Amino acid sequence: MPASDARACAVLIDPGRRVDELSRLLGRIPLPLLPVGGKPLIQHWFERLSEAGVREVLLLLAHLPEKTRAFVGDGARWGLQVRSALVREDAPLAKKLLHARTLPEGPVLLADMHLLPVQGFAEWWHKYADVDCVLVPDDQRGRDDPWFAAPALGDRRPTVRREACGEDVFRPIISPRALWQANMDLLDGVIEDPLPLGFETEPGVRIANHCRVDDKARLEAPCIVGEGSLLGERCRLRRSVIGASVIADEHSEVRDSVVFDHTFIGSHIELNRVLASGHMLYKVDEDVLMFISDHEILSDTKRPHMDVVPLSHRVAAASLLLLLSPVLLGLVLWLSLRGREPWLRETLYIETGWDFSGERVFRPLKVRSLNVRHPVRRKLPWLWHVLRGELALTGVTPRHSPDNALPIWVSDGPWGREGVITLADVAGASMLGEESDATYIADAYFQATGGGMDFSLIFRWLLSLFKRAGMN
Repeated sequence: MPASDARACAVLIDPGRRVDELSRLLGRIPLPLLPVGGKPLIQHWFERLSEAGVREVLLLLAHLPEKTRAFVGDGARWGLQVRSALVREDAPLAKKLLHARTLPEGPVLLADMHLLPVQGFAEWWHKYADVDCVLVPDDQRGRDDPWFAAPALGDRRPTVRREACGEDVFRPIISPRALWQANMDLLDGVIEDPLPLGFETEPGVRIANHCRVDDKARLEAPCIVGEGSLLGERCRLRRSVIGASVIADEHSEVRDSVVFDHTFIGSHIELNRVLASGHMLYKVDEDVLMFISDHEILSDTKRPHMDVVPLSHRVAAASLLLLLSPVLLGLVLWLSLRGREPWLRETLYIETGWDFSGERVFRPLKVRSLNVRHPVRRKLPWLWHVLRGELALTGVTPRHSPDNALPIWVSDGPWGREGVITLADVAGASMLGEESDATYIADAYFQATGGGMDFSLIFRWLLSLFKRAGMN
């Protein structure tokens, strides 16, 4: 710490969308959560501050503060005590810093959050043992300069040092291209990350927890893959950063790019020198931001978890039961005449959450299925469980064993809940008692590109019920 008998503090200021060029990327993500090396920008700050001996941090949040607060929490995982306050983006800086009056005595660092701390931050901070306040100004502010806001900290801080933000200590992230360049420099080792994401599977390739990487996928160093992501068959990565909960479908290729969290990349899609965030695509070389409306090219995988089966699902299931009851009765009669037991008793395991030890908790659901291999016909009686609110009409494939757990990218929130009608059924990836990666990939693809109650999927499901007569 700069002063051994005092408690060092930091005030990090979110400029919101006032960084004009960067505002194009901030439609659904706050600036502190912009990804750098697979981690939010604010996490780099916390890791550097903790390393330098800072123990208390005040965040002045402007844009989408609830998302930043949800990620940061109380800061205990970084050994910090983090508080936050909501401020207006257009408020004068002196007014924003009124929240800093409650900080304890000790050295204070004032900085904008769009500055990325890089090499030598701890050494730089330790130079100011006799300084009460260190200001790192934003050169873009003009007259609204932190130097003039110093009196807002109170009379108890007589010694103020204004420090230029050179790129040897801070990297300004003021444009999409600057964000892309910071990620590339981190991959290339120009920027050092003392706590890199995940674990190194081979030199230069880092993969976080709960990822699914197909055996035929090709990862060329350097690259980073975030938590809970899926890389499909023959997917190829080269010098790229992949965020958390990303799906890269089969034969997709990502080169020299940064993919934000919760992004879906369609089959055979090539991304080269871009920032990809949901439906948005920023081309670095052309400085162009595009919106991709086609869900099969680029999409958002983050969808609300469905805890309660909606009324629309139940009404649709009742209609299907009325429509298909002659088919169901005919199949039962046909099986009986052939001397086969028409019913199978199965147990499905519905995930209900996590226990205190971090293990998944399941609720067993007893169902009756038709004794046929055809996945659609077999599950016709399951429509009754939609009426009872135990299964969704459309969703992901229910599992038949608690040991055969759904991948984290299917079960952990964004993918909805277990359903009767799944894309895996229509695609032929789901058979009696067989649950494979192909099943989950098909389900994840459906949820990422459509989600909800998809009437086109229901129509395809009905067609397969009548047309695929060879699978009995």
